[in-house]
Amino acid sequence: MNRLGLIISPLCLSRKQTDIVVNKKNSDERLIVVTRRPGQRRKLIVAAALVLLFIAMLFYYIGFVASLRIQGEAREQNLILRQELSELKLSYSESRREAAQAQVASRIDKKATEQVRQLILELEQQLSEQKEEITFYKGLMAPSEKEKGLGIRSWELEYSGDGRYEYRLTVQQLAAVHRLVKGYVSINVVGMQNGEQQVHSLRNLSQQVKDEKIKLRFKYFQMLSGEFNLPAGFKAQRVDIVAHSSGKKPQTVERSFDWLVQEN
Repeated sequence: MNRLGLIISPLCLSRKQTDIVVNKKNSDERLIVVTRRPGQRRKLIVAAALVLLFIAMLFYYIGFVASLRIQGEAREQNLILRQELSELKLSYSESRREAAQAQVASRIDKKATEQVRQLILELEQQLSEQKEEITFYKGLMAPSEKEKGLGIRSWELEYSGDGRYEYRLTVQQLAAVHRLVKGYVSINVVGMQNGEQQVHSLRNLSQQVKDEKIKLRFKYFQMLSGEFNLPAGFKAQRVDIVAHSSGKKPQTVERSFDWLVQEN
């Protein structure tokens, strides 16, 4: 009994947690000392949590810097176009005033005036497009709190002649922290033929599309474009689009667009 006390006392003074087990077998007593480190697992969990937090903050910072750069470039282009437009308008106004004062309207070069007018119209169109792009990228990089997950951003149709239609589809990820999205999208054209409703998949209308499920792979957004032809006698009414994302949290979104075609 005294020997057992001498063995236990130094072990109790150690900083590590120690278990003492007495094994009795065949009337022999053996003392087994088991050392445990309860703090080691806690340290590993804390270290892993810190690494994950650092990675999340790094991805957020990269996305934030990219959005600032895109918006900054768009604002700079917008400012340049505004300045050019203001200078051209001032020059155009001065030309007209001088002609009226001198009563030499007949000497004004009509061709030059038309060129200036066309240039002003082109700059105004570019300015309008820049505003639309700024609004578009703001929506992509900073969606509202109500918008989350996979989204069908826009669908555009343009008639290119000879019965061909060009399409542009934009699918985006609505999230504060963007991750890689994989999935597919299917596009169907709904209309009437011979008094009956018919549905044609894009694969059946376009030689460029090989599968009804067009693959998606993007982080912020993905633009799909191509062309197709409608069957003879078919009158399109709308376009139905279904997008699906795979992964741990799969999501399916649907959206329909009226048959609105822009003339080329």
